[in-house]
Amino acid sequence: MADIQASFKLVSSENYGEFLKEIGVIMVTRNLAETSYPTVEFKIEGDDYSI
Repeated sequence: MADIQASFKLVSSENYGEFLKEIGVIMVTRNLAETSYPTVEFKIEGDDYSI
């Protein structure tokens, strides 16, 4: 298997705040989540996987 390394950054999350509100997330936590644009790094080295 070939080695793979990639990064993915969230660029958009339409209606995410409304979704969080509907499932009962409090406003302070919703505000923090709505302003967060995380980056996920994915890596495969031989038989080792990491996210």
